[in-house]
Amino acid sequence: VNGRLVTFGDGGSDISGGLTAYGINAGLNLNLTDDCAKSADPDLIAEERLKPISHMLYVEGRELGRNGTGLVHPAAMVPLMIGNIPTEIRSTFDRSLNPTVLDNDYKRAEERRGHIIALSLMEDVVIHQIHEPGMAEAVGRLGDFDMSLAAQGIPLIDSQGAGVDGQKYFVESNYSSKALTALRSEIRHGDIESKADIDLITMVGYDLDYRLVDHLVSLVFNAGMDTKRWQAQRHDLSHGRHSLRISVGQATSKQILDQLHDYYIANIE
Repeated sequence: VNGRLVTFGDGGSDISGGLTAYGINAGLNLNLTDDCAKSADPDLIAEERLKPISHMLYVEGRELGRNGTGLVHPAAMVPLMIGNIPTEIRSTFDRSLNPTVLDNDYKRAEERRGHIIALSLMEDVVIHQIHEPGMAEAVGRLGDFDMSLAAQGIPLIDSQGAGVDGQKYFVESNYSSKALTALRSEIRHGDIESKADIDLITMVGYDLDYRLVDHLVSLVFNAGMDTKRWQAQRHDLSHGRHSLRISVGQATSKQILDQLHDYYIANIE
């Protein structure tokens, strides 16, 4: 600003810290906040049922940060990941409390391989799903849709494949109409389907693919949803190596999150 180096303003302190730590090759990035990271949002799950998280990989933290939690801004973690600089998340009010350590220590994460350590909820999401024959064989076709969204300044929550000739785009509801127009402008000989009034529940942990079948079964049967109800409500499920995510109706999302937290975390030592 006016030739002077400054930090980002309100809401940008995480990113300022991450960039500064990278710039000086720091040995540690200290992030002072309310408390260490917990297994879910205290506004959604009662405090006494939450479990503190002692260690989390940056890739896990980014999954949570991009899916509804205020842990650390996901963009702030990128320079720290690249620079291999650990972060300690500590309480501003009581420095004696145990911190959450964020780093790239995959060997340490092996101790909890296949276990979900935290859940998050992102509310009021719209899914636009494109179906276009031949999409998979058309080089650069997905890039056309991505560029159309970027040109309109539409931030994506995520995008994922939906079969050979399909792609799903997840956007916040206030960007829904604008995103729909942008995507439609690129369709050549396909169609687009939209699903609104959706909340996203994301579960993170190290190498969840290791126990993927167990997790898929529990998602359906231990969240109070039988298979017919699951299919009737057209729940979407996606997974990466370190995350599982389901889209659910807004009316039941908090109840399902609570049940999944019980199954995966609150009642399991």
